[in-house]
Amino acid sequence: MLMEVGRGKKLHEIKNAKGQTPFDTAKASVKDKEMLNTIEGLLRGSKSTKVVRNADIKLNKFKDEQSKIETITRLREKLKAALSQAKVSLGQFFMKFDKNGDGKFSPLEFETAFTCLEIDFSKAELR
Repeated sequence: MLMEVGRGKKLHEIKNAKGQTPFDTAKASVKDKEMLNTIEGLLRGSKSTKVVRNADIKLNKFKDEQSKIETITRLREKLKAALSQAKVSLGQFFMKFDKNGDGKFSPLEFETAFTCLEIDFSKAELR
């Protein structure tokens, strides 16, 4: 929905005496990129007034998390294939390599297990 302002023009199309649109005026005084995006959306008729703060930081965090999930999925598939090939159950595998018996795999225990199963990995993937 675009807002109509006199003579059929949209709010974001109106120009002042200097030939600037409202968005041009906002760009000259507002330095926050997220705020400018919100202003532009409102001028074009968006009903949302929510200003997304730190969008770049949030996007990078999201991408990092996606990357971690993809790495975990890859390692899980490699482990599943190696266990199947070795004809070892997950429970047997866990009991054999949980050396300290705490019920959790430390990075060193994972590294040992993956090395013994000859799974290709980097240490960074296991961290």
